[in-house]
Amino acid sequence: MECGDFNSGIPYFSFALTMAKQLGINKETGLKNLTSNRQEREDCRNLWWFIHRYDQLLKTINRGFISDEDNGVYLPGTVTTKYETTDIRSLGLEIMSSKKLFTPTVPSQSVYVNRILLARLLGQATKLNDEFKKTQSVDILFSILSLKDSLFLWYRNLPSIFHKLPIAEDYDPSIKWSVIDTLLQYRFAMIKVLSPAIYVGLEEDYELAIVDPAFTQLHSECEYVAELFQMYLNCNPNFKYTFMFAMNYAFHALIPPILLSKRTNANGVVNTLMDALVALIDTFQLGKPLLALAHKFVEMSNPKEILEEYRIFSFQQYL
Repeated sequence: MECGDFNSGIPYFSFALTMAKQLGINKETGLKNLTSNRQEREDCRNLWWFIHRYDQLLKTINRGFISDEDNGVYLPGTVTTKYETTDIRSLGLEIMSSKKLFTPTVPSQSVYVNRILLARLLGQATKLNDEFKKTQSVDILFSILSLKDSLFLWYRNLPSIFHKLPIAEDYDPSIKWSVIDTLLQYRFAMIKVLSPAIYVGLEEDYELAIVDPAFTQLHSECEYVAELFQMYLNCNPNFKYTFMFAMNYAFHALIPPILLSKRTNANGVVNTLMDALVALIDTFQLGKPLLALAHKFVEMSNPKEILEEYRIFSFQQYL
């Protein structure tokens, strides 16, 4: 499979996921039958959560195969001497296997655990967002907005490294860019949560909705995304330690500032996100139709026409 041939890799991922479930590495009961070695069990848990996190990212492009009930193993690092006499292990397992929308935090200083919890929230936001596009259901809209509290709680309880931007140069690059990529996913999840209700309002009365505080909050999230992408453009233009899904983040973050630019000057954010999109497309060698669509939206003068076309947008069609 050559670089840029993304769709050809999906069946391989699906096969790996099927094998993982057949081996039982996604269930504590399966791990007991598979090996008695404590470290090997932990390695299997780490493998499962890597598969899970990648699967939740696939949901952002209308793919994804894992259900909540598939998650039956402890979160990484919670089977240690430090946690053995507490309920932290069971809490993490219950959170990740639950169908409830609320996602509490798990006491951990692990970047990896926080990325897994965020992947769950991002997967939920994406699924509900897609459902709302089809039904315009008020109940689904309420569910989407309820995810905001979980995202705020997740962000507030992050380890200190997440709040120290820019991160010191002496940090391991893999950790540094994993942190920034995680923050990028968080802002993207917030955009997914905030945008449905706001876009409905913009379609109904653009001039009124564009000055509403709710739109201001949404646009602020897009500004954060642009700032994070600027860090990549300045210090990591080849986007090492980052998945190709980042071009999806850049594209969706473009919509609010493009809509705002039809009324006032928001070109700074638009230009940064467009630069990031170009760099990502060059790096991963796919997505040129996506860039063409972004240019089209920039050139369109009618916000309602942009929203109408954006509503039927499907990322995988533009890879």
